[in-house]
Amino acid sequence: MDGRDRLNPADWVHLPPAAEPLSLWASLHDAYVEAVRIDRPARRLTLDLRIPHLGAREGTPGVPDFRLQMERLSALRASFFLRVDVPAPEPASGSNAALPRQGDTAPTAIEESLGWDQLTEAIAEESFEILEAALMRGEGHLTLRLDGRLEDQWGTLVFRAEELRIYAATGEPLTLEAFLGVGEAYWERFAQRRRARE
Repeated sequence: MDGRDRLNPADWVHLPPAAEPLSLWASLHDAYVEAVRIDRPARRLTLDLRIPHLGAREGTPGVPDFRLQMERLSALRASFFLRVDVPAPEPASGSNAALPRQGDTAPTAIEESLGWDQLTEAIAEESFEILEAALMRGEGHLTLRLDGRLEDQWGTLVFRAEELRIYAATGEPLTLEAFLGVGEAYWERFAQRRRARE
């Protein structure tokens, strides 16, 4: 399963099934969510990001490389796949003896929701590493989806709002296109360096 499969769900907080996501991989792959703040009365969500390969080489402690701010928030969802052990089925007669025997366990996972207060506390202790990211835009709303891991748990964060604002470490606002351009330029330089070594 590649990133496009993972980012093409049946429902991102009630999105049309045929909607096409815009990949944010170029700028958000290998990024870390280091803090999450939600202002419920203002319906505002803020994500502080550390992106080692895109941020300033001499970063200021406590200052994020980039900040995502979602305005007029309408939905939040956090779910994680928690590993559990379940008994493996007994092999049928005549099957390979190396298969698990009755009583052995096979790992699997259960998708469980996490409360936002729990999530903000967990991220304060251990950053959420982003592996895939995508944005879905429609009339009067947008939805941001981040797939990644928190410690050893794989999870998905989904935010639905009316507006996304992006800020650099300096506080300078960036358009989505400019933010993606920073990432695309980095990966182009990365590819050029690889070709030069070959």
